[in-house]
Amino acid sequence: MRGLLFDWEAEPANGLLPRSVRLPGNVKSGRKIRKGRVTNADIMLNIGENPVNFEARVRYSEAIMGETATQSRTALVVEDDDQISYLLRFILEREGFKVELAKDGRKASELIAQIPVPALAMLDVMLPYVDGYQLLGEIRGREEWSGVPVVMLSAKSQEKDIVRALDAGAADYLVKPFKPDELRARIKRLVRTGK
Repeated sequence: MRGLLFDWEAEPANGLLPRSVRLPGNVKSGRKIRKGRVTNADIMLNIGENPVNFEARVRYSEAIMGETATQSRTALVVEDDDQISYLLRFILEREGFKVELAKDGRKASELIAQIPVPALAMLDVMLPYVDGYQLLGEIRGREEWSGVPVVMLSAKSQEKDIVRALDAGAADYLVKPFKPDELRARIKRLVRTGK
């Protein structure tokens, strides 16, 4: 696959806008890219059933679009399930976030030490190496990260698990499987209020 071919036009206030998009001959799509900034999520909608894996497409789209320059907010996502991390990334990018993704607690600890303070953090509770509660403690232990709203994600729905997360400093707790619109509403509320 050669990739998507974009014809760009500059619009200073809004970044780069696509004038036209051509898909490679072996990719069929019935969907159009919406007018405005193109995100990784838009590219995913247009690639459809193409066998190229998502991570490669994300790297490709960032390289050709300079996407990090058009997104001002960052979200840290720590999730070891590929399908859920894909969904989280998709939703967050549609909301204008640049997503830093870690698939285990060890990588998340490295990112917490390296990346600028994000606008939002989403942590799975059950992770390899370092669990979500330990990561939450690490985040709350850093003065510069103290105001970052943290959403805990888990299949555990018992009251004691939810209370433990909220007592440890989480701003919200979402039980998997979750509804995308509910997640989107919670993200907007947390980023707006900062709590």
